[in-house]
Amino acid sequence: MARKNLMDLRAVVSEGAVRLTFYKGTPLFEREKGPLPLRLWRRAEPDFVFGADYAEYFSGIDWRTGEVIFEGTLECTNQRKFTYIDTTAGIGFTGAYWVQLLSDDEALGPAPVRVRDPYVWWPYDTVRQQAEALARDFPGRVQVEPIGRTVGGRPLIALRAGQAGPTVAFIGLVHAGEAGPELLLPMLRRLLTERPDLLGRAGVAVLPSLNPDEREEMVRGVPWYRRTNRNGVDLNRNFAADWDEIGYGYGLDSSDPAAATYRGPLPASEPETLAAVRFLEVCRPAVVFSFHCLASICSNAFLTTAKGAGDAAFAEAAQRFAAGYDRGMFPEATGKTTVHYACCSGSLPHWVYRRLAVPAFDLELGPDPDAKVCVRDGTTRDLLDTYRGRHFGGLVKVLEFLSEGRSP
Repeated sequence: MARKNLMDLRAVVSEGAVRLTFYKGTPLFEREKGPLPLRLWRRAEPDFVFGADYAEYFSGIDWRTGEVIFEGTLECTNQRKFTYIDTTAGIGFTGAYWVQLLSDDEALGPAPVRVRDPYVWWPYDTVRQQAEALARDFPGRVQVEPIGRTVGGRPLIALRAGQAGPTVAFIGLVHAGEAGPELLLPMLRRLLTERPDLLGRAGVAVLPSLNPDEREEMVRGVPWYRRTNRNGVDLNRNFAADWDEIGYGYGLDSSDPAAATYRGPLPASEPETLAAVRFLEVCRPAVVFSFHCLASICSNAFLTTAKGAGDAAFAEAAQRFAAGYDRGMFPEATGKTTVHYACCSGSLPHWVYRRLAVPAFDLELGPDPDAKVCVRDGTTRDLLDTYRGRHFGGLVKVLEFLSEGRSP
C-alpha cells in the first residue's frame, strides 16, 4: 500500500460548524514545509441510523461520490497542521469528510461527523454554567458541590436544594447517549421559581451528568450512540451489588471487555461509579430516578431491580413512587402504572436496593408516541421543552407527598 502524504484527519463540531484538522505525513513534512494545494470532499449520509449504525457504517464509502467543498492552497501551522472550518453542514447533518493532496490519486478519510443542536445536547461547559447559575440565582437555596472526577479528569458536580427531610434524588447520563442535564437542571430551576414551597419539608438532590467524557464526544460530533465511560465500562453494571453475577442482556456478556455492557475489572472500579455512591450515601434519598432512554429524552417506563419483585414491602413502595411520578408526568392518563423488575446485578437501582433499601428507577421510553423520535436522535427543541415540563410535573407530585409526610 502506498504511503499517505497526509495523516490524522479529524472532524469535530464546534459552535455549529465542522472543524477539520489534519497533518502532513512525516516524509512530506521533511521535504515540504510550506502550504499545499488541497481538495476537501464531503458526503452526506442521511441513511445513517442512530442506535443501529456505528463506526463501521462509514468504512469503504467512496470519497469520489462526495462533493468538493474546497479546492485551493491551505496554510499550515508549525509548517505541518492544517485547519478548515465548514460552516455549511448545518444542524442535523450526518456525513463524512476526506482530504486529498491535488497531486495524489487517493484521499485521506473518512472522518465521520454529526452536527447536533447544542440546545438539545449540552456541552460539558454548559452543564457547569447552568449549575453555577442556579447557585448564583438562588443564593442559600441551592448548593453545588464537587463529588469526584471522571476518568478523563472532568469534575463531577451535584446540586442540592431544600430543607432537611425526605429527598428525591436524580442521576443523569449514566450512559453517554441518553438523558440527563438538559432535563434535570431546567426542571430544578422551574421548581425553585414556581414551587419553592415544596422545598420547606423535603429536598431534591441532582447529579446531572455522570458520564460527561463520552457525552462530550457525541456533542463534538461522534455520530453513533456511546454507552460506556472512557474506560469502556458500562457504569450501570459497575456498582458493588452482586457484581459478580454475569448479565446477558442485549445478547452481550457483561464480563466481556469488548461488550458495550462490560461491568469493569472490579466492582466500583470506575471513578464515576464511586462519585454516584458518594452522592447517594450523602443525600440518603427516599427514592432515586436515573434518566436513561436516548438523545436527551426519557419517559415513564419505570425499571427497578429484578430482585425486588419478591420483596413485598419494596414492591409496594416502588409502585407508589412510580405511580405518583407517572401521574405528575401524564395527569390525563387513566391506565395503571407498571413497574418493570428488570435491572440486573451491578446496576444503580440494584445497588440502591441493597445498600439503601429504597426504590430506584431507570426511566426509559414509555408508550407515549411523541418521544419515540429520540430513539433515532430526532429530539427537537419543542420535544425537549415538553419533556422538561412532564418531568417537572413528576417531581412536583412526588414532592407534594413527601412534604406532607407520606408516600405517593
